[in-house]
Amino acid sequence: WGLTDALKKVSVNINFFKNGQLLFKGSTLAGHVGVLTAMKPHKFSLSMNAKVQPDLINVAKWYMGAYENTDLQFVMYFERWLFENCDTFQCAREKIAGVKLLTGAYFILGGVNPGEGSVLVRNTTSVQFERKLFDGDNDWFVLQTNYDPDKNPLFIDNRRDPGNACMNKLGRSQVSMKGIYTVLSSKPTLNKTTVHTVIMSVTKGYFETF
Repeated sequence: WGLTDALKKVSVNINFFKNGQLLFKGSTLAGHVGVLTAMKPHKFSLSMNAKVQPDLINVAKWYMGAYENTDLQFVMYFERWLFENCDTFQCAREKIAGVKLLTGAYFILGGVNPGEGSVLVRNTTSVQFERKLFDGDNDWFVLQTNYDPDKNPLFIDNRRDPGNACMNKLGRSQVSMKGIYTVLSSKPTLNKTTVHTVIMSVTKGYFETF
């Protein structure tokens, strides 16, 4: 767990400004120019989860120079570009769906209007699967870990079912910053590989990392 402890020490929140105006708030690692989780107040929010099984062959090819002069994007650099160039949930969703990526990832996207919530499962070229807010009878929330939402998680790392149980126990009427933090800080959702926890509200402009 040495890497996790090292990353905790360099986790930072940064306010990004353009022409003297706040553009967006982000969480990243000191010395890194990309962002991991970010929010454009009163516009949209985005958090990226890595896949447990990344596209290692693609990464190896990139390392060997196979993708020189191509438009493949690193996820964290793309995420920063997204916040610099989009002002709406729909714009962000379209860009996430269309970008060519070096490796797949999970994008958890939220907006300010009813129904603006989605988990987009990306491979290197397209959207594999999308789960939208209110897709089902009781999908008043979407929860994403590091596994495809339409497939079973690894049995020794099942944080999805406990997380869903905690959210349903919390209840829609009791959702608050404190309530969401309680869910995210409950085991096994919080485990030894957790670097930090971000609580944010697009409509209130609230962004805090623990």
